[in-house]
Order: sequence, then C-alpha cells, then structure tokens
Amino acid sequence: MLQSMHSGGVAGAPATTIRPFPFTFLVVYATALLHGLALVSFPALSAVLTRAYGLTDAEYGASFLPQVACAVIGALLGGGMARKLGLHRLLALSLLATAGSQALLALVVLVPAGWLFACVLAAAAALGLGFGLSGAPINSYPRLFFPRRAHTAVVVAHSMVGLGLAAGPLLAAQLVAAGHWPAYPVLLAGLAFVA
Repeated sequence: MLQSMHSGGVAGAPATTIRPFPFTFLVVYATALLHGLALVSFPALSAVLTRAYGLTDAEYGASFLPQVACAVIGALLGGGMARKLGLHRLLALSLLATAGSQALLALVVLVPAGWLFACVLAAAAALGLGFGLSGAPINSYPRLFFPRRAHTAVVVAHSMVGLGLAAGPLLAAQLVAAGHWPAYPVLLAGLAFVA
C-alpha cells in the first residue's frame, strides 16, 4: 500500500513532493494506532504471563530491557535507514517487526516452559525495534501529507499512538476475561502484517 509514495521527507532532508494514493495517509495514522496497541500488549497481559504461564516477576520485569534497548537502537538507526531505504520501506520493516513480536507473544501458549522466557524476550525485543523504526516515518509522513499544518498533523499521529496505549488494555482485559487472550496479539500481528 505504501509503495506508491515517494520516500522523501526524512527529518533534516529537503522536503519532497509526496503523491499518496487515496487513503494512504490513513495507513500511516492506523500504523501509529497499531504501535500504541502493541506497546501495551506486555503490560496488559502481565497477569497471564506470570500467573498462567509461570513467568517470574523478575523475568517479566527483565523483558522490558530488550524492548527499551531495541527501541533506542531502532530510533537511532531509523533516520539513516529512511534515507537509504525510503520511508515506506522503513515503515514496512517496523510493521514487520511488530507483527513478529505479537506472533511470538501469541506462541507463548505453544512453547515448552523452558523456552517461555526466551520467547518473551525475543517478542519484547522485536516490539521495541518495531516501535523505534516507526519514529522516522510517523514523524515525517504527516508533515508531507499536510505541509501547511505540519505540527498539527504530527500531534495527531502521536495522539493515535496514545489512543492505542489507552484502548489496548481495555480490549486485552475483555479477551483475558473471556479466556481468549491470544486473540489480542494474533489480531495485532495480522493487522501489522496486512498494513
């Protein structure tokens, strides 16, 4: 979907004209929402991971270390990657990493107990990387879509992330209460892959 757009507009680079096909800007804003929903997948499912699957509190807490580290790495590499690959490919990579993280999180139901912590660490790392890589596209595309209202457009994109952060726990809680918690990461993985 995003391949029909030019890849200019990276922060610090000269602005270029962007000609998105209809509704492409919605994909970018939906991606921001999706990243917000994914970021809360671990906190929203903490009780399931610790009580139902036996992850210790220390292991659960440690799972945020690779997430933060990979988010920083992704953000640091994102600008250069956007210049080399283009914004649309970078956004696709961020979505692919997020889809992988959620798929790994859903696989917790299938992995042997000895692999549980490793699976959670890999999922957290992929989530952090996906979010970090999304920074350049989510901050650059809105400026290109709406050059006369660039600041507002970026704030709306950040607000979509915030909406995901707020709505995610509510949706996850409903699925946990119904005994269908894996549907949350599976849904997010599917949406990220399709986008």
